Amino acid sequence: MTEPTFNLNRAGLIAALEAQAAEDGYLPARAAIHLLTFTSLPGTAGFAAHLTPAERGYRVTDWDELLRDKKLRLTGSDVPMLELAASLAVGRRISLAGSLTGTLGWAHVARVMEAVAIRCGQQKFFTVQPTPELDRLRALQAELSGGGPRAAET
Repeated sequence: MTEPTFNLNRAGLIAALEAQAAEDGYLPARAAIHLLTFTSLPGTAGFAAHLTPAERGYRVTDWDELLRDKKLRLTGSDVPMLELAASLAVGRRISLAGSLTGTLGWAHVARVMEAVAIRCGQQKFFTVQPTPELDRLRALQAELSGGGPRAAET
């Protein structure tokens, strides 16, 4: 086995985490990685210390240790996403009322919904699609930011 290296950029590390989760075939881990890769952590030096090389990529060595690491600089949405990921991966108890709050934007909510489908083995049967209301919100945000209506499509 050729061990992967930690000299990966963010996209490469996300691909390595996802490849290993797929190789393992363990649905809770796949769902957890789906959430984890939506945080700012992959690609940061502090995060790399919490990974173990595996057959196809990397695994999180210890989810509890990752959550306790005060050296990591987490964004406001990183904390609940990481808590939810750890709960899915290793059964860590969390308060859904505390983790699923208004601090999560529409993209994070969509990612959580996708992770639930993955965890239940139902991802092939469901997709998360924006509603016309979200499309209107995106267009308004693009206009307000000076991007115009076309910027909302990206």
